[in-house]
Amino acid sequence: MLWPTFIRSLVVCHVPVVALTATATEETKAVIKKQLCMDNCSEIMVNPDKKNVTYWVHNLPSDDICTNFRWLVNLLRGYKQATSRMIIFFRQIKHMADVYEYLETSLKHDAYIDFKEGGPNDNRNRLFDMFHMKTDDDVKDFICTSYMNPNGNIRVVLCSTSFSMGLDVKGVDTVIHYGPANDVDDYVQESGRAGREPSQQCNAILLTYKRCLGSQNIFPSMKEYVKSKTCRRAFILNIFKTIVEHAHIPHFCCDICRLSCKCACSCEDECVCTNTCNQVLPKINTAIMSNEDNDDSDDNDDNDITELDDMFSSDSDSDVLESSTRKPQVIYSSDDEMF
Repeated sequence: MLWPTFIRSLVVCHVPVVALTATATEETKAVIKKQLCMDNCSEIMVNPDKKNVTYWVHNLPSDDICTNFRWLVNLLRGYKQATSRMIIFFRQIKHMADVYEYLETSLKHDAYIDFKEGGPNDNRNRLFDMFHMKTDDDVKDFICTSYMNPNGNIRVVLCSTSFSMGLDVKGVDTVIHYGPANDVDDYVQESGRAGREPSQQCNAILLTYKRCLGSQNIFPSMKEYVKSKTCRRAFILNIFKTIVEHAHIPHFCCDICRLSCKCACSCEDECVCTNTCNQVLPKINTAIMSNEDNDDSDDNDDNDITELDDMFSSDSDSDVLESSTRKPQVIYSSDDEMF
């Protein structure tokens, strides 16, 4: 990380310097200050908490990625263009490509809006698409344009971290991570693609699968977040040294707080209610939970590392080139015809 020191060396000592970042933990801020020689500087911080985002962690028992995303096929087939807009982040390009092919193969004509028998049917009328470092530039532009338009055709983007920065996405009410981000800083940044409209209740969902915590690139704090048995919002904000303001009903906070929600309780003394929460699960959570078997969860996933896991332990953008040598690309430009 030599470039900050180089930049600082170009600035004479009496010139004020401002360092800006979207999200930064205490550790990240310490690195920035050290590299930019910003001793005794002032900090202006904004609370990263989004009260309209509910945090969830769902444990998927299957090793089969198609089984783990069967719920998405059902949602797209059932709701089509009315499907809630979502962004799904992947750590591995292999997983992203496999889900893309699974959706295309399973949905067939249902993958498109106004499917044309004679074609062309491509990213311009498809309900989902894939966005990573090697995606065709025309496709990238179309995806970005569609997601900046509240009425855009694309409902689901399967993506790497390339899609997490610099986009003013509209109407995204669900951000899903298939496997944890590298650290809590990245997770807050990426899950923050949802909840841009304060009046819209949104969901940040982390899907875990066997051995997903095995990568050495994942920080201990992120692993602790996944395994946490206490409020997930409080855990995140504690990383940022920010005060937690529980100003909302617990069932809108996180999956842990939802279990203790008593919003429907009318008892004056000790609660004797059989049902103390009247909040219905969002349909996407209900769909995902249909794949779950909580009794099959493994608390020692981070100790169960295989040679195959190490092969794919890097971030999805960084292993695109390696993956492309193992299987054909499934990227289509805006002028290509599907076949």
